[in-house]
Amino acid sequence: MSNAEIADGSESGTPAQGGGDTKSAGAGNALAPMTCSVPPRCGVADAPVRRDDRPQRVARALAALHLTAVSGFVDAVGAVHLAGLNISFMSGNTTDLAVALVSDHGARLLLIAAIVATFVFGAYLGTLIGIVVRPQLLVLTIGLCEAALLTSAIALHGRVADGLSCLPLCLAMAMQNRLREDVAGVELGATFVTGTLYKLGAQLAHLRLGGGDHFQSHLLAATWLSLLAGAGTATAALLTHGYETTLWIALGLLTMPLTLRAVLELRPARPAVSG
Repeated sequence: MSNAEIADGSESGTPAQGGGDTKSAGAGNALAPMTCSVPPRCGVADAPVRRDDRPQRVARALAALHLTAVSGFVDAVGAVHLAGLNISFMSGNTTDLAVALVSDHGARLLLIAAIVATFVFGAYLGTLIGIVVRPQLLVLTIGLCEAALLTSAIALHGRVADGLSCLPLCLAMAMQNRLREDVAGVELGATFVTGTLYKLGAQLAHLRLGGGDHFQSHLLAATWLSLLAGAGTATAALLTHGYETTLWIALGLLTMPLTLRAVLELRPARPAVSG
């Protein structure tokens, strides 16, 4: 009896007919505990990835990691410019909001509240765009919106208060989260990594016990490192070139992964190879 026949016999719920079918069904049931005894691999898709899909998967991962690096770059600009406040990480801002509220720091309280509200509004806009715009044009549309917002932040610098000039950056980073990419079961391209670090620790625990997935753990670690690299690069640029030039660098860095992803999504899908 072939493996395919055993699998069909164990998965189908049809009653056995005849002596031979009864033995086949019994054999399938006898093998069920053996298949269940194999330790599951955490987060691995059931269907194997075709060889033709692997280059595109790697390209999508690189583009998403680049987006994460850009978000670290932009957030570092905001953190330095706003005395430690974040424009992407709302957990820290929420804590700072509570401290400002209790400490009666009115100006800082209003600024943090404005940042949180802007981030929520950016998520709202990004979601609406994702619903209205065709999927093939989503990356291009949000990319153009982000580019316009970064340009407006540059234009506002020196003309309004520093906090107000950074709000377009917060709006852009919130909208960017709509472009998150799922690659091999790992969500890439987000502007925050707290959950990523938790998943990395969980993945390492599964690997220690004989399960888990090495590729997923590598992607999770690469996500954190890309954010770290982006923030470090922005800090160096700020110290060397100043605020406006650093934002122009961020604008240039932003167009690279978005252009790559737009090309990937607008490219016609390759026909599946039968057999």
